[in-house]
Amino acid sequence: TAEAEARRATYGANTFAEAKKASKLQLFTRQYADPMQLVLLVAGVICLFLPGQFYTGLFLLLLTVFNAWMAMNQEGKAEASASALASMMVVKAKVRRNGDLAEIPMDQLVPGDIVNIEAGDLVPADARILTAATLEIDESALTGESVPTPKQVDSVAADAALGDRIDMAFMNCQVTRGAGTILVTTTGMATEVGHISGMLQSTTVEKTPLTKQLDLLTNQILIIAGVALVISTALGLY
Repeated sequence: TAEAEARRATYGANTFAEAKKASKLQLFTRQYADPMQLVLLVAGVICLFLPGQFYTGLFLLLLTVFNAWMAMNQEGKAEASASALASMMVVKAKVRRNGDLAEIPMDQLVPGDIVNIEAGDLVPADARILTAATLEIDESALTGESVPTPKQVDSVAADAALGDRIDMAFMNCQVTRGAGTILVTTTGMATEVGHISGMLQSTTVEKTPLTKQLDLLTNQILIIAGVALVISTALGLY
């Protein structure tokens, strides 16, 4: 147990790093980056100073606040649902500690732990196969293979492709058949699925086609309005 604590301090918990969450204020103000929101905001401010248009301007400003609040709530609900789902995925691993077999939370595993797995279990970390009795693991999430991969204890080349590493078990893959013993080699973000998680967090959010079309329409309206303003001003001068 003492050695496990020391290694956990070195390698960290067997969990994925969470993306930095924006505050409610940041979520709210981010909604005003939308071109339509900016148009309504500018129109509302202008109307406040026009004779007889104060309430129109106030209505437009309140509309932008309502839109931002609704969008912020939608993002918040999505994050809350993801957090709730993650909290339900509490997986325990059958690991040897102090000479005995014990069940501990997956996030407490460290490199060097020896874990028993059997059909129905999730592989708790990337690991080397020590023993295998008709052991098969579904690695479709990593390799795209449509059938479970039979595992063996004989080593393969270190530079073998991911799908050819039949002497290894990978985190979050389902054991579909048999049983075996594995030696944890990497945990958390250092695992293969951890690398994928890191890449997903580093990607930018793309706008949907509908949002892109709405932004284009807003820009076209702004151009038409600008041209109309220039023409009306020129005609007024003459």
